[in-house]
Order: sequence, then structure tokens, then C-alpha cells
Amino acid sequence: MSAPNHDDPDHLFHEGVEALQQDELPQAAALFRRALELYKNLYGTERQQAACLGNLAVALLQLGQLTEAEPLYHQALALYEQIDGTQEGQANCLNNLAITVRRLGRVGEAEPLLRRALALYELIDGTEKDQARCLHNLANNLRRLGRAGEAEPLYRQALALYEQIDGTERDQANCLFNLTTTLHNLGREGETEPLYHHALALYEQIDGTEENQANCLHNLATTLHNLGREGETEPLLRRALALYEQIDGTEKDQANCLHDLAITVRRLGRAGEAEPLLRRALALYEQIDGTQEYRAGCLRALAQAVTGEGRLREALDLYRQALALYGALANTHTDQAACLTDLARTTADLEHLPQAETLYHQALALYDTLDEAHEDHARCLQGLATCLTQMGNRTKDAQRALEKALDILDQDNKDETLTQRLDILCDLARADLFTNDHVLARIHARHALILTRNPTISEADTHRANTTYAAVLRAQAHATTDPARRRDTLARALDHALPAALYDDERRYQLTSPAKRRAWTHNRAQHSMNQALTLAAELDNAPLLAELVAKWRTTGTLTTTTPTTADPDTLTRAPGPALIMPHPRTTPLHTHPLLHNRPHTHYK
Repeated sequence: MSAPNHDDPDHLFHEGVEALQQDELPQAAALFRRALELYKNLYGTERQQAACLGNLAVALLQLGQLTEAEPLYHQALALYEQIDGTQEGQANCLNNLAITVRRLGRVGEAEPLLRRALALYELIDGTEKDQARCLHNLANNLRRLGRAGEAEPLYRQALALYEQIDGTERDQANCLFNLTTTLHNLGREGETEPLYHHALALYEQIDGTEENQANCLHNLATTLHNLGREGETEPLLRRALALYEQIDGTEKDQANCLHDLAITVRRLGRAGEAEPLLRRALALYEQIDGTQEYRAGCLRALAQAVTGEGRLREALDLYRQALALYGALANTHTDQAACLTDLARTTADLEHLPQAETLYHQALALYDTLDEAHEDHARCLQGLATCLTQMGNRTKDAQRALEKALDILDQDNKDETLTQRLDILCDLARADLFTNDHVLARIHARHALILTRNPTISEADTHRANTTYAAVLRAQAHATTDPARRRDTLARALDHALPAALYDDERRYQLTSPAKRRAWTHNRAQHSMNQALTLAAELDNAPLLAELVAKWRTTGTLTTTTPTTADPDTLTRAPGPALIMPHPRTTPLHTHPLLHNRPHTHYK
């Protein structure tokens, strides 16, 4: 850069533009201030003064001096509006002023400024790139104002313009990325996958976009998780994590990625890999200010992981740490309630039932403060019902809790809660049997069976429904005095009970964790096998009885001959899915700055 002539405003101006382009911002600001002083002493230099004011404001904006920049834009705009042929200068001023007020937190004021800028750009040939950026910024602004439906078409218009202009690959990728966020907000997550892939392909062509790539990969993984495609998320998360680890200042992103990866491997049946990932995430969160909520979520996930390994007392301590963090934060009632529910369930598993009941009621009190019903609210009621049942003489209270849980889930009637509804119906049916209400028990059990027709219901849950229905049929059989009818009903019960017993028996051999194996045996396999044995004995089916006893005491083979009918039937069952699932965590989507582009430089 040549030495500036301090008496020549034109020279000072152009030196200022050069400094601005080279990001020498303090020097640029000083040059524009001096040029402006000189122009004010010269007649007919309103255009030059406006350009000086606009560029000085740009320099201050980029230096973060927003309150100083704002009045300069207003002064520049007032001058431009007095001069013919300055539509582009006016538009640049309006666009940059919108950026300034948005960064000052006055998002609502930015919209009319951007609309005025866009209208001016559309009058000027060769401003397609400016139009695209203005559309993009306007869309971002509307999304921030909660008007995602209005933002979507603007993103698509901006993208169409960008795609016609060479060298706008980064702008295209940013626009695609922000469009995906808008579609998430509109509940159209299924449409985002190809957009993420397109944005990622563009970012990978551009140097210095590693963080953008990582954000893309992380958000795509979150999307696939929410779409139920868990198996596809792990490699995406590992790629995102590898990129984040190369970038300074991404410790929070690394921690989030580690947390989500831990949840993923647990859901994929590799619970042993989750704990070290969560401990790495927790160590990172503890180094970052303002991450108490994230730390609490990580502690809760870690508690769930060690619970799965049978370390219940350790889990209690972790849940309490998480609750202490949630309690110090505002607007965390949902998370506190869910954590209290987990703590109550673990306390019940340690057979401290009165304490567990108290914790369940504390959680329910928090859920009652929420505006909308929540599936976790229903889960809490289910846990309370189980606890009350275990305490004895509380069956009626348990039924009321289960009925309320079912009402909560029926309000939304979402496919995602089908399994939970099936569980509640099975619990209700068994509670009905305890109170000798066979009619209601059959209604609830048949409703559970109907739900198993949905393809999203797992084989394990299908067998649970069959086990429950078998119990209802057996109770009905014992309530009749007709011997032939009784035997027929018992045989039907065995037809439902036997496949479930065989599946549950085999499933315990598929669980690698001793704690999970013990839990499955105690909660499922032993119960369903006892029911099948009892029915075989009541039907005087000695060969089947002997075979089931031997099976229970020896191996977990899948194939057996079942003499329940005239023709032997070979039953083959595939291994069941992983059954101990972590509590899902909703990962916040990464977002680009809402007004991402640099301000326009004002040229004379």
C-alpha cells in the first residue's frame, strides 16, 4: 500500500478501500474518517461522503463497534436518497444496517430493511449475487422470528440464484444447510437428508470448511436417528468427531458428538463402549463455562449406562449429581422430571420402594407444571404403577396411574409411542386380573395384541402381548365350570404362551451383559416359562412339560418340537433386538449465523 496523501480525499478513500479489503480495519476506519472530513469541505461531494460513511460503518461493524456503525449507515442512506442513480449504494446501506440491528438484538427491525434492499437490487442489472444474499439473509431473519413457513421459499429462491453464479459454492452450501434447519422447524425432517448430502459435497470442495462439514455430518446423524435409522448414524458421528478434534474451539461440539455416539452404540447393543465415550464428553463439558445443562444430560446418560451394567448404587450417585445441576438451572422441569423418574426406577430396583414412590410423585409434580402432555410423563406413571404393585395392596392406585398414562399417550396417538402403549395395556390387563375383572383384562390384552400388527412393534414386544393374553385366557378358563370349554381355553392360552416362552428363553442367551441377562431372566423369561409349564401341566401334556423343564435347565436352543397339536410344529425364532434402550436425547442442531455474509463495501 502506498503512503496516503493526507490532503487528497480521493486518494485517502481508495487507500481505505484497499485496507478494508485486506482486513486492516483500524487503518481503514482512520482513512475513511480523514477522507470524510476533507469531502465535507468540498462542494458537490455528497456521493463521496455517502460512500465514506458507508465504508466507515462497514469497518466499525467488522470491528464489533455496532452502536457506532448504526448512525453512520443512517447518515449514508440519507445522502444516497438525495442522489440519482445510487440505488445500489442505498441497497448496500439497507442490507448492512439490517445486519447491524440484527446483531444488536433487534431482529424485528431487520426485516423491513432487507425487503427494501431486495426491492432495490431487483431494479439493478448484474446484482443477482446481491439479490441471493439478501434473500438468504431475509430467510434467516424470518426463521429466527419463528416464521419458518415464510423462510422456506426464500431459501429456495436464493439457492436458485446462487446456482446460476460461478464461485458461490460456499453460499450454496450455507443456504442448503439453513434450509435443512427450516425444514426441521416445520416438522419435515424426512426431506432434509438429500440436502445435507448436497451441502456436504459442496463443503468438501472448499478449503477451510472442516467445521461446516462436521456440523453437516452431526446434523445428518441426528436426522437419521430421529428417522429410526440408528445403524447409519455411527460412521457419520465418528467422521464428525474426527473433524471437530482437528479444530480449535470446538470442545463443546466434540463433547456433544461423543455423547451422541455413546447413545448410539448403546442402542446398537454395545453398551460397554458407551461409558468411556460419556466420560470423555463429561471431562470436556467440565472445562467449558455455561454447559451445566449438557453436563447434567451427560451424567444422566452415564447413570443409564452403569445401570445397564448392574452398578445401581453408582447410578444413584450420578443421577443425584445430574439433578443438582438441573435444579440450579431455569426451565429444566422436563429434564428434572425425567431424571427423577430414572432415579425412582433405580431406587425401586434396589427394593427401596417407599423412597421410590416419593421420587415418582416428585417427578409427577413437575410434569403437572408442563403445558403439554409428554410421553415421559406416561413413563413416570408406568414406573409408579410398577412400584405400587410391588408394594402390595396398591393395585387400584396402580390401575389409576396406568389409565392416566394411557390417556396421555392417546392424546397424540403417535406411532413412536406404540410400544409404550402396548406395555401399559399389558400392565393394565394383569392389574385387572389381580382385581378379578376378567372382562376388562381381556379388552386390554386384546388391544395390546392388535397393536402387534403394526410392523414397528418388535418381536420381543409381540411375545409380551401374547404372554399377557395367555394369562387372561387361563384366568377365564379357571372361571368356567364347563370342562370341555375350560380345556379348549387352556389350549388356546398355551398356543399364545408357548412361542413367547421359547423366545424369552432363547433371548437370555443373546445378552452379553450379566446384569441384563439376570434382569431379562427375572422379569421376562422365568415368568413366561412358568406360565407355559403351568399350562402344559394343566393340560396333562407330559412330553411338552418334560421338554420345557429340560430346556429351561440346559440350553437356549431355538428349535424344538412342540406336541401341542396332532402334527408337530417346528418353531424357529430369530434373535431378538436389543431391549435395554437409553433415554433419547434431543441434540440441538448446529446452525450457521443467521446473517452470515460480510457487509458490502461501498465503492465510489
